Amino acid sequence: MNKNAFILFALGFFLVNFASATQNFTENSLEVSVDILATQDWAEIELNTTSIDFGTVNMTTGSVVDKRKNMYYEIRNKGNVNITVTPSLADGADPIFDNLKFSKSVSDSLSSWKSMGDYSINMTATDSVNLWSTWQKYAIRLDLSNYLGAGEQIPFKIVNYKKTVVFEITAA
Repeated sequence: MNKNAFILFALGFFLVNFASATQNFTENSLEVSVDILATQDWAEIELNTTSIDFGTVNMTTGSVVDKRKNMYYEIRNKGNVNITVTPSLADGADPIFDNLKFSKSVSDSLSSWKSMGDYSINMTATDSVNLWSTWQKYAIRLDLSNYLGAGEQIPFKIVNYKKTVVFEITAA
């Protein structure tokens, strides 16, 4: 290799290494972070399911049991304030899903089941940004046993009928 070419190569190598070494010490930004405790009441809830399918309801039988479909959902919370959680239909009144009932357990007495608007869950604060409460299991029932009154009929099969239930949070 030519002596001049070697000197140029060595000088270039030195400058590249020197430039990259100095680059680490000349950053013009700094990443910073902090955790700040809430100065106001806050709460979150989480449901363990995004949908509940009650399946097929047989309205032609005389059996009340065939017209009641039970399911469970679970809910948990975190926050620095005790809360009350109240379910409601997102789009307001509905002739089918206005017949949703809520209770702690499927085996609760009929008088324990409450309609939307009359039912709420009280949940205790966790006082932690990262700590969720344990999952709490609750029952939900679609009760169409009193749906057809005064000789009303369902004129056609209703397939895949859906509505959204919103769980509203208020400080307890």
